[in-house]
Amino acid sequence: MESNENFYITQAVDYIKKSPLQNITVTDVADYLHISRSHLYGLFKKHLGTTPQAFLTSAKIINARELLTITDIPVSSVAFSCGYQNPFAFSRAFKKETGMTPREYREKYHHAEDLLDC
Repeated sequence: MESNENFYITQAVDYIKKSPLQNITVTDVADYLHISRSHLYGLFKKHLGTTPQAFLTSAKIINARELLTITDIPVSSVAFSCGYQNPFAFSRAFKKETGMTPREYREKYHHAEDLLDC
């Protein structure tokens, strides 16, 4: 049973990591694995200590952080690119995850890698 659970977790994480810039949902992940949402929630809680929704949000924010750091595209475009339907929901989720707004994050880290070349 444990190996099946590990298989599902590995497949779910891979699926999420490969598609975070799309508007995937917990239901999409469960459907991909051919298991119920409640089973998926139980597996995530047991093996990762988090929910699938929180994991999805984190994956989206990780990608948003990268886009904000290395591109000049508007914050609203970053929001849509990361699967958010509106910039306000994106800003709330981003601030909850990082402690700063997307604009603050960009101001602090935008092209930060350029500083390493000095």
